[in-house]
Amino acid sequence: MKKGIIIALILMSIGFAAVTTSLVINGTINYGYDSEEFDVYFSEAILDGVVKNNLIESKEKKSITFTTKELSKLGDKSILEYQVMNNSKQYDATVEIECKRLDEDGNESDEITSEYTTITPSPESLTVKAQESRKGTITVELKKVSTEILEEKFKCSLTVNPSEREEEGEKYIAEESCKNVAKPNLGDGTNLIPVTIDENGNVTKVSKDNDQWYDYCNKKWANAVILTDTAQSYNDNQQISMDDIESMFVWIPKYKYRLWNVGVTNPLYTIHSIEIEFDTNDTTDIDGVSCATPMTSGNIGKCDNGEYMTHSAFKSFDVDGF
Repeated sequence: MKKGIIIALILMSIGFAAVTTSLVINGTINYGYDSEEFDVYFSEAILDGVVKNNLIESKEKKSITFTTKELSKLGDKSILEYQVMNNSKQYDATVEIECKRLDEDGNESDEITSEYTTITPSPESLTVKAQESRKGTITVELKKVSTEILEEKFKCSLTVNPSEREEEGEKYIAEESCKNVAKPNLGDGTNLIPVTIDENGNVTKVSKDNDQWYDYCNKKWANAVILTDTAQSYNDNQQISMDDIESMFVWIPKYKYRLWNVGVTNPLYTIHSIEIEFDTNDTTDIDGVSCATPMTSGNIGKCDNGEYMTHSAFKSFDVDGF
């Protein structure tokens, strides 16, 4: 399913073994662009629940080195949570992470896992839009107990592939999601009359079954009006005088939107258009893709930047549109 953009924000309101592991994440960028206008770097590191940004390489911030906590029981995990930031205003980026285990001589092993531990990056690929941050994790897990202290090293490479952003006005085109839209519901006894509005502002009554009433693929919204005199009658395809209109309405179909400011303390730094996909189904928790709408105020649940989330208003009222 493809995407569209709304240029507005709609407010609906001690053990047997100690495992010591070094992880190095290196960034590489190869692309024909002005490097001063594009940079993807690590902006945060949290090791086993404790913020440790000092683990991030201080100059270019392209690497993180850490040592796991003591792992003694089968299934014990040490987790590095990181945040990647794209400071560009013109370039989006696809970031892929590949981990390699290093032997005693520092050579890369063909096997990512060892006899005692596994290392898992999640997700393996991130899409980081311009002026956006994304989060991920590197998990080291003990799968076999040893009576000796283990020291295993891993090297995880961060490959960044930038792409130039499209002009906002060109991104909202006829796409698949515009066809998967909840039909407008005028309700019963509301006195709402379906209308079209032309370029000159002329309002014309149409039948709600008229396929010309709305066309989201061409940015034509489903409008409706209530007349000042509700007893007054207009025929289909008849122009309605503005003097007869008490109020005007537009149908907002159910949609999900792409998160971009999860964990951002100053949203003013990440202002941009809101990417949406029309969808009649609620989003679910799929890492790196979508997340279920948190129903508790201030709770982000499992949501992360770059994922799509059904707007909570549609779930709160259990409707496909307003």
